[in-house]
Amino acid sequence: MNMKSLALILGIIILTGCRVVTPTQTITEIIWVEITATPALTLTTTVPPTITPSPTATPTPTPTAIPASISGNPRAFTRLDPEPAFNAPCGFVDTLDFPLDPPHGAEASGGGDFGRYRQRYEKYHAGEDWGMRNVSNFGQPVYSIGHGQVTYAQPNGWGLDKGVIVIRHVFPTGRYILSFYGHLDPPSVDIKTGDCVERGDKIGKIGRPRTPPHLHFEIRLHLPNSTGHGYWSVDPTLAGWLPPSQTIHEYRISVSPGVQWTNSYDDSTTQFSGVFTDTLLLVHNEALVALDIEDGATRWQQAYDAASAAAILDTNGSQFYHLDQMGILSSHAVLDPAKSIWQIDSGALSTADLIAPPTGGVIVTDRRQTTAFDQTGERLWQIETKTPISSWVSFRDTFIFTTAGANPIWSVPSSGQPQNWDFDINGHLLNGAEAVYLHAEDGVYRLDVDAMTRSQWISLPQGRNNLGRSLPLPNGGLLLYHVDSDRRLIAINPSGTIQWERSILNALPKDVEFGALGRKIYLLATDKGASGNEVKLLEVDIETGKLTHLFTGGTRLGFSRGTWINPVNDEYLLVNIGGGPVVLISPQEAFDIIASP
Repeated sequence: MNMKSLALILGIIILTGCRVVTPTQTITEIIWVEITATPALTLTTTVPPTITPSPTATPTPTPTAIPASISGNPRAFTRLDPEPAFNAPCGFVDTLDFPLDPPHGAEASGGGDFGRYRQRYEKYHAGEDWGMRNVSNFGQPVYSIGHGQVTYAQPNGWGLDKGVIVIRHVFPTGRYILSFYGHLDPPSVDIKTGDCVERGDKIGKIGRPRTPPHLHFEIRLHLPNSTGHGYWSVDPTLAGWLPPSQTIHEYRISVSPGVQWTNSYDDSTTQFSGVFTDTLLLVHNEALVALDIEDGATRWQQAYDAASAAAILDTNGSQFYHLDQMGILSSHAVLDPAKSIWQIDSGALSTADLIAPPTGGVIVTDRRQTTAFDQTGERLWQIETKTPISSWVSFRDTFIFTTAGANPIWSVPSSGQPQNWDFDINGHLLNGAEAVYLHAEDGVYRLDVDAMTRSQWISLPQGRNNLGRSLPLPNGGLLLYHVDSDRRLIAINPSGTIQWERSILNALPKDVEFGALGRKIYLLATDKGASGNEVKLLEVDIETGKLTHLFTGGTRLGFSRGTWINPVNDEYLLVNIGGGPVVLISPQEAFDIIASP
């Protein structure tokens, strides 16, 4: 061999990093995974899964999808002209609006201080203080919240605190309420006792009382011909006052198409725990509550020694699991909720959540660990997940879930030995026709559960996992809500092709949840704005991507947590408005009314 050939060979070796690998050689790395359990699980060795590229890459969706087509206006079916009646000379109430910036009061502030104790008066606020945002309140128009008859109108009814108007509103059932408007500018109070007003009529303007200009707004059941003082010595609801904004929202909801009933709660979190026969199980006010599905009436309410953190119905439907804020996990028969079948210390935090896997038993998950128990209370496995479970599916005989931690995907086969998948892509898990999929920030991955490998099935623009949502479709495909520079709904065929995509960027708020009822798919969009929470329920046409607006509800409390949607008995959707009521809706009934010619 001459010197030139030798130099060439040495150069090649240097360029390849001084390492020669034959074509058949493989390099295997042993990874030791420690899973903390009680009792401790044995250490296992796993081989890092190979990442297989998708054999047929699907083109990335367009940078901006065409806007979604939205039809339907549920409010249109609640508005009626007033027709005088014997006990309602100015007509019955059709629906109710807010007193500033009607109908929704979107640009107004107010609705959060009813019943608040104020030290300077040493009494409780009997109304709500309202004003407009970013403008001077003085001179802003004030409107009647509904059809009704004026029972009191005095330009200086409150003396130095200016004008007062009281209006009586009669409902079709015969009951009535009184709406009260105080601190009005005296020259603007030109209506008279006995006058009829319609919902949305301007009745006056905000004046200049001794306090900064604002509207004092009440709803009450007494004092039709006098002013009152705006405050009361005890809780005003005990003396003839109603929470104004809550009353308006509840009535608007109750007359909406498809609504079966609404059950009002305060600003605490309400959790859905399950459905057994004709009863709904909820956790509310740190106690367990059972509601009659037919009318929303409370069947029973059970408080435990320590306040409830969570509860969930077992898949067998005969027992439920209760977790209190001390971490005590107990099992109860649904017909005897006060008596525990078994009780153990789960070691969970007060913020823990419960999952009922299809195989029975219960999984307790919090920000430290996740633990599974069978139906007798025996501990099956425990993992130091560091964060709670964020999504899960059951595929064949394997329970698969994700967390927000490192290496976020776990699977637990029927053997009960948890396995951590060795890659860090996170997202929402869902079952397709023949496989498990992961909706991640950059696309949809198809998961091989047996080999613990993944392959990218659909490529998507880089998005935000915390806002994205996904749902399996009845045809075996998938429906995605993907948030990138656009916010789009994407329907994917079982073959992996995109059926349609529609942008909701300028049409709906960013917080979206999916619900399925039979073969129908629904979308719940929540607007958590300065004027509270507003939710919209829409039906999604799976074939075309068209949306039909079925329901709108809300609360002015601005409670940002706890909005959810759950199917009930293949006929209804139970919608909880965070900080507001729980509502049972027949979406088919609403659709038949709203979409009718």
